[in-house]
Amino acid sequence: MLDEIIMEETLEIEDFEKRDDAAILKQVKRGLKGLRKAPADPLASNVDLIDNEFDELEVKSLDLTEVTDLRQWVDTYYRIQQLRLAFEGTTRAFKKLNRDYQWYEYLAAKMKKLEDFSAKNISVGLDRQDPVAGWLLSLKGVGPIYAAGLISNIDYSMVNSVGRLQQYCGYTTSAVRKKGQKLNYNPWMKSLLHNIGKSFVFSSNRPDCFYGQLYKEFKADESKKNTDGRYADLAAQILASKNFAKGTAAKSAYQKGVLPAAHIVARAQRRMLKVFIAHLAEVIHEATTGEEIVNPYVFAHLQHKDRIEVPNWDGIRSRK
Repeated sequence: MLDEIIMEETLEIEDFEKRDDAAILKQVKRGLKGLRKAPADPLASNVDLIDNEFDELEVKSLDLTEVTDLRQWVDTYYRIQQLRLAFEGTTRAFKKLNRDYQWYEYLAAKMKKLEDFSAKNISVGLDRQDPVAGWLLSLKGVGPIYAAGLISNIDYSMVNSVGRLQQYCGYTTSAVRKKGQKLNYNPWMKSLLHNIGKSFVFSSNRPDCFYGQLYKEFKADESKKNTDGRYADLAAQILASKNFAKGTAAKSAYQKGVLPAAHIVARAQRRMLKVFIAHLAEVIHEATTGEEIVNPYVFAHLQHKDRIEVPNWDGIRSRK
């Protein structure tokens, strides 16, 4: 379980470092204009007090036997994680500017402790007797944080079809943002599933990662279609509808009538996630009703002929 948590955090950190360093550096430089030099150790007199409070917090995990809203714990975990990433980003920016960064480094370390504390309690709070939780935790690439995020944000009673869950998660063609219109899906769930998809891709070299192996199969299929010219019309549509900077790899690929590598990866990941969501819907429906879902997801929807059975479900089902 700890390995899965670390992998989830690593993916988040890598994303943050690639995306936000330049923006943070720009913001810090703007904020320092005309600002007098700050003391080397701001709020230093309170450090010992804060340390003591954190030490007390780490004595033991909370008793979650009476906590019913797992969603609050998941929300708290991600809020703390955002703070940690922000403090780490500010630390890096201050180092580049040769400014005093120790305070932000200190805060980042404390946020990491709180983050680990929250992750531990989420893991404790997951009901291992819940067949859905058991199934999710049996999958390589899904740790307790991701499992709790899915479980706490899905109303089991509404999962009476695969399509309904896919719509809720934002993985249908109609799930798009339109200016002035209310969203018809849950954007938080779509973001969570995108991160889960990255986790599967991250683990795709492991033979025991079912959805990672599925991603590799889909990627090979998408790449073949691309080289065969089957996406030439799509490439032309994208090229005509968007403005690309000169000399970019993406524009060059679209001009040649093929999709760029990143687009192929995105298509393969989306196909893989639609299968995962379909399997999740089947597991939830059977776990709550004892019946197989009506019109289960078949690969014909993804240009395949045969349906893929839900991995690991037989073993979990037999323990119910």
